[in-house]
Amino acid sequence: SRDAVERAFLHSMLGELYLQYYQNDRWNIDRRTELGDYVPEDMKEWTRGILLNKVIEHLNASLAPKDELLTTTVFSFAAVVELGSDSRQFFPTMYDFLMRRSLECCQQMWGNEDISRLLAGKGITMEELFLPAEQFVTLPFEPLPGEYEVWALEMYRQHLASLLERGMETSALLTELEKLDYLSRFYRYYNMYAFASLWRLFDKWEGDEMSVELIDRIANFYPNVVLRMDELDSAGREQKIGELYEMLQEAVQAYPDYKRITILQDQLASLTQSRFTVTGNRTFHLGSEIKLDVTFKNLRSMTAKLYRVDSPKEALMMQQANYKKFEGQRRFVKDIPVHLPESAPYAEKKVSIRFNLKEPGSYVLTLDTSPETVNTPLSEYFFSLSDLALFSRASGEDRYDFFVVNRVTGEPVTDAQVVIYKLPGNWRNSTLPREASLPVNKLGFTVYNKEAPNNDLFYHAISGKDNGFA
Repeated sequence: SRDAVERAFLHSMLGELYLQYYQNDRWNIDRRTELGDYVPEDMKEWTRGILLNKVIEHLNASLAPKDELLTTTVFSFAAVVELGSDSRQFFPTMYDFLMRRSLECCQQMWGNEDISRLLAGKGITMEELFLPAEQFVTLPFEPLPGEYEVWALEMYRQHLASLLERGMETSALLTELEKLDYLSRFYRYYNMYAFASLWRLFDKWEGDEMSVELIDRIANFYPNVVLRMDELDSAGREQKIGELYEMLQEAVQAYPDYKRITILQDQLASLTQSRFTVTGNRTFHLGSEIKLDVTFKNLRSMTAKLYRVDSPKEALMMQQANYKKFEGQRRFVKDIPVHLPESAPYAEKKVSIRFNLKEPGSYVLTLDTSPETVNTPLSEYFFSLSDLALFSRASGEDRYDFFVVNRVTGEPVTDAQVVIYKLPGNWRNSTLPREASLPVNKLGFTVYNKEAPNNDLFYHAISGKDNGFA
């Protein structure tokens, strides 16, 4: 073709094809020794450097007839280009289209040298990569062959410069956000500078519906911002999350008709998702107060019911298999009051559940909430009340030693037994058959020589009514 735009389009396709060729056989290509300036006639002998340089060569050629590309709309190539609404509105010319294709290719290429060192040699700091577009476009990247990541930065520079020259500020903003996404590959510097860069952009675009895009990116940073705060500064953490909540709420109310407002609605839903976790000991000794901590968010109420389970074996089966299958093996003990303080929908709060029990054994606390939570792993909390502590070790091939002591005093429990069960291969269709019951000696010690072919065992200690821990 003699048409400059058509030739540019073909160069873009060739660059993409060279990149695909490299990616499809990169394991073999990467093992080839670089040949400097020599390029073999047989493409099958080409090295990584030769192929990627070819990619860059064709991408640059695709952008060379800039004036012609800027006066040609993407719509005129509708027969071969899939048109999106964003393309027509924000990136309407063939220059924009081919530049974005070039950037997509460059984003898939990685340099072999440290980017900060390469840029330092050009008088550019990593922080300057996060400058506003008006300043970024003045950076002298001047990439050399093989500096693939610098080529990507240079193309962002060229595109942003063109958009600013044409007064397309909204398009430039979207390109700046894409540039920030690209810079996330430089993880250390991205964490240092991207958050401040987003806030600078927000200050410029505040009051415009496009600020929705910035608020969404800023919101993604908040978990790490809060994580880096002092763990003891719970009030400061809550205040910081409250700032995000208010910003999201205000934007959702201010721009209800923005076509992508759902991204902030999703952020709000995630921030205020109802959930809870229960933490505490798995075993309490007789006579001690049972104390469990509940950390929750956006719950109006919680109810707790306590059940006693026959033994640690049943407790294990209930946790591993179908819970409802074992409902008949639990006995209701009592309701446990849980008082949740009022809190903001985004605030994480903690309360303690305290109660006392007298009878040793295995128990399960079930918790129901309003509103109902989803994906809560600890809506049933298993624990035991026992004075027994069981220690075990493998002392030889298929030989296991057990030592039973009082959990509080450390004295041997001389009348204890260690009960061994075989674990099934399929929890849903199996039970735990008893394999052995081993009495301990006066030192609380016993030995089990495994003969069962099953590789997995479950065991617990028994002494009188105390049947150990789950």
